[in-house]
Amino acid sequence: MKTCKLKCCLFLIFCNLKDKLLGWFVFKPINPTYQFQEQDLQNSNLQECSIQSEQFSINLIKSSSLSLEDKLLSNKHSLIKSQKTKLSFYSIQLRQNINKEWPNDLEIEGLYLDTKNGRLALALIKPIKYETKMVLIHSHSNHPDIGCCIDEYIDFCNKFKIMVIGYDYPGYGLSQGVTSQDSIFNAIECVYHFVLSLGFQNSQIILYGQSLGTSPSLYLASQVKIGGVIIKSSFKSILSIISNHQQLHKSDIFRNYEMIENVMSPVLIIHGKLDKLVDIKQIMELSQRAKNLIEIFIIDDGNHNDFGSQSKEFNEKMQNFINILQTL
Repeated sequence: MKTCKLKCCLFLIFCNLKDKLLGWFVFKPINPTYQFQEQDLQNSNLQECSIQSEQFSINLIKSSSLSLEDKLLSNKHSLIKSQKTKLSFYSIQLRQNINKEWPNDLEIEGLYLDTKNGRLALALIKPIKYETKMVLIHSHSNHPDIGCCIDEYIDFCNKFKIMVIGYDYPGYGLSQGVTSQDSIFNAIECVYHFVLSLGFQNSQIILYGQSLGTSPSLYLASQVKIGGVIIKSSFKSILSIISNHQQLHKSDIFRNYEMIENVMSPVLIIHGKLDKLVDIKQIMELSQRAKNLIEIFIIDDGNHNDFGSQSKEFNEKMQNFINILQTL
């Protein structure tokens, strides 16, 4: 009897500590690399409007005759009503390079969304001289924040002629809240609702996730059908990175191998052959589970965090994928 009670106590302790232990292993935010500075946008053609539904109420950007009610995720309490009288935009400055100048043919702005977990920091990059037909939502990997990714966003915007939106998970960068699987999934839902409010349709949205960011990307795409999904340096699940023991998966998080089966959107998978963190066998299994896989691109000399010498080929794959989405 005493042995049984001891096992029960140990089991309960493990259950209570599981999320904290996994969180300690997974989430490694760095000190913010950027800051927001107030700016005057009186000449902006973006206007604020209030949107209500049973799921949420928030003040957002005014959209052009787009009904959000048919596009909201059901039974999700993602957003809360903003207490601000207006939606404030900010200039983005890098803390290590405070005087860096951004391209003058792009609008590069930061803003906050008020969510149930606190403020969510976003970066918006869009061309000034022409209207974009697609928007890419980028979910970054474990260590960086949107300040680390801003040059990549600018590059995407210029190369692929699309709007790019990056966001920081709760607890990362300037975003508030506690980092967890649920809070990260909630964050991308909020960004999705915001993108709809800008006037984009689901078919115009591309989700691009890197490493940890592949999980929120696959989660959202498993809930609603969007334009397309790009996942780079993905993995089956968190515990599968360190063990193939199936019993561990009962307490696993970020189960990409389950979510990808429910993704109906076109999928592009990118992975480095020299990735020492995630065995390429995991990626091959993910590709087999994908219902609408367009291509799997293996970077011969790429590792988990870079593209090796094949950055040109990566851009070509991205452009080809975007071209395919625009024809669907």
